[in-house]
Amino acid sequence: MNKRKSNNYRDYRNKLRAWIHQGQDPNRRPFYQCQQNFNPTSSTSNSTIRLATLNATGLFHKEGETSGKISELALLLYEAEQNDKIIHVLAIQETFAPTEAHSVRIEGYTWYGRHRTKRHADSKCSGGIGLLVHNSLLVGTSSSIEQDCILGGCEGYQKLTLKRNRTRITIFNVYHELDRADYKIKHTEFHRQLFNRIKNSVTEDGDDPNKLTCVLGDFNTRLGIIQDRPDLAAMSPRSGESCPKHKWAKSLVDGIQHSELIIIHGRKCDWDWTFFPIRNKASNASSTPRSVIDYCLIPDNKWDQVLDAGISRRDSFDFDSHHHLLWFTITNIFDSSSHATSDS
Repeated sequence: MNKRKSNNYRDYRNKLRAWIHQGQDPNRRPFYQCQQNFNPTSSTSNSTIRLATLNATGLFHKEGETSGKISELALLLYEAEQNDKIIHVLAIQETFAPTEAHSVRIEGYTWYGRHRTKRHADSKCSGGIGLLVHNSLLVGTSSSIEQDCILGGCEGYQKLTLKRNRTRITIFNVYHELDRADYKIKHTEFHRQLFNRIKNSVTEDGDDPNKLTCVLGDFNTRLGIIQDRPDLAAMSPRSGESCPKHKWAKSLVDGIQHSELIIIHGRKCDWDWTFFPIRNKASNASSTPRSVIDYCLIPDNKWDQVLDAGISRRDSFDFDSHHHLLWFTITNIFDSSSHATSDS
């Protein structure tokens, strides 16, 4: 990081901390002014696109007020950019947004949010998902969002399609909701409807290197060391936690195979816990076991487009969540140099 960027970042961090300490709401104030080196109207020219997923365990308080965690998230994204590791797309689960009007406003990003509607009016806010997309990815790109459907009683579904000329990236953000007292999920039906939609997208992409489907999210299902694609003899086995399979594991694996997807983490990089509850002595949260329930997937015929992947523990980016952040990079098919390579 050069001196100008370093000073810029330090000023930004100090301002964030000051606002949080004073109890202010930085998400609703125009204070992200220190990003002088960032031009949100210029299209991305990097050779890669980085996608990530994070269960935020609430960006809003359960009473509906904005929490300081949006500032933490802004800092995470800004720090990544200053270190030349821009997160172009961040899929978020459990925003706790009470209404559609409660958006996540972070300079340089566009928010696509969906709040949980199936709850009692007097109940605390919960659920909710959203996508933060770096504006450089949207320049010259048409976007469409599908997020109003309910699959098997579950509202944890978004499909974002980005198109630029002959290229297309389709991103699925998934949050497999758990049963609540008055709201039950038909879990196998959720998987069936979800993966039918994903299968349609993968089929439309075909073998075209300029079309790609990516799936990210919190699936709330432990697979352990069950292999998602045992039919692919040439593919290395996926490593994972040693644990009994979850009751929805077979349904999830069936959906993955039906859609011709493959899990990235545990293959492209070492496996690690994705759900790691913060110890809370008052609630004895340590009784909740750590596990692997968050996944990133890509069609098996596009495996070579995944360049790198990793799992960033929350203590490495100072964000208050029970989950770690999963990320992976793909070839930037929107970049003209990528087209030159694929057309030759």
